[in-house]
Amino acid sequence: MTTLLLTHPASLDHATPPGHPERADRIRVIERALEDERFAMLVREAAPVADYDAIALAHSREYVEALAEASP
Repeated sequence: MTTLLLTHPASLDHATPPGHPERADRIRVIERALEDERFAMLVREAAPVADYDAIALAHSREYVEALAEASP
């Protein structure tokens, strides 16, 4: 069985308040750790852009729409 690692460079631009667990520095540390040869067999792919229906599986439509309106 192979493990798929989905990442996207946009995650490093995610602005979170200090101490938030999903901050960009945490992602950078994880990515550095996964550069070790022990993880060479990971299948690595760029995360695809999700449509509203996919995002709404985890978030309310109102929340998704509010984020879309607030984004440039």
